[in-house]
Amino acid sequence: MLNPREAAEDSHALNLAILFIASVAVLISIYFHHDTALKYWLLNGFGKTVPGTILSVESSRESFSDIQKITRQNRRNSLKNLDALISGSTVLVEFKPEKSQLQILSFKMPVGFTGRQDTNTLDITYLPVNPRIAYPADHLINFALDSKIMFWSLVAGLIIIWLGLVSIQKWIGFRRRMRRY
Repeated sequence: MLNPREAAEDSHALNLAILFIASVAVLISIYFHHDTALKYWLLNGFGKTVPGTILSVESSRESFSDIQKITRQNRRNSLKNLDALISGSTVLVEFKPEKSQLQILSFKMPVGFTGRQDTNTLDITYLPVNPRIAYPADHLINFALDSKIMFWSLVAGLIIIWLGLVSIQKWIGFRRRMRRY
């Protein structure tokens, strides 16, 4: 026979289980997108742009063993953007930040990047506090999707926390009322 008290308690437990599964999904999303989203937010909000000189453009590697070696070095990058890792170009750029020494950084660029035909310069947006955090200004929009995913994951996380607190409070209140019977 169906016991209404047990059914009510089961619904509270089910709500918490669903919120737990949703919170795990949100945490996984935040884990995979926090680094590039943070880079995008910092460079968009506080970055300065200077011209940089392209030292070399290395096209994608054809050897499967080279691709495997790069993938093992940075698994998270390969999971997020396997297409750019395999078929993108590696660009070595030199730029001089204000009040800092000359920086030489390499960037993984999307498929088809060959540099500008007329000049060997590339605008670089860097963070003045740490010039090693930099990216080409024209291609910074590549991180915009990660930024949006991260923002909505944080919003969803806050909603899940709020709903979780409300559900826990309702469950505790229900258990207190049941003890009086």
